[in-house]
Amino acid sequence: MENLPKVIKNPTDIDARSQLSWASPVALSGLINLGRAGSSPLHAMEHALSGYYDISHGRGLAILLPRLMEYSYSSRPEKYAMMAKELFDADKNSMDENQMAKFSVDGMIAFLKSIKCYLKLSDVGITDDSKFEAMADDTLKIYSEDGKSLYNPKILYKEDIIKIYQMCM
Repeated sequence: MENLPKVIKNPTDIDARSQLSWASPVALSGLINLGRAGSSPLHAMEHALSGYYDISHGRGLAILLPRLMEYSYSSRPEKYAMMAKELFDADKNSMDENQMAKFSVDGMIAFLKSIKCYLKLSDVGITDDSKFEAMADDTLKIYSEDGKSLYNPKILYKEDIIKIYQMCM
């Protein structure tokens, strides 16, 4: 979040590009998921999205992330409040935990807008929800440990996954 805007502003900033290059393998190393059960619902849902539609994984993640956060933040506000404080400099003295949790959603949306990555499905040509049920089925078939749900601060069932896709419209 610190270096991407720098690279967008100045693509020749070698230090910022190096930091981004380092962040990618760390993010993909599995280190960030230590002690966490299940797969990442964001990536699971995005794999179905880009499997059904011709969009890149990164673009799909950018579309889904704010809506997944919006759907989930109230189920584990302490985690989202920590995100608000650490990433978006939320003032914990002026907001309660639930306000800070919502602030993290708003902060992520503002960040995505600042780098011109805040998108809706309609922005990438997806204008109907006719494939959402099949996408939810495939997501659960491939990524669910019990065949019925995805681990998330708010457990996601088929209806939840479809709702999140719909929120992205």
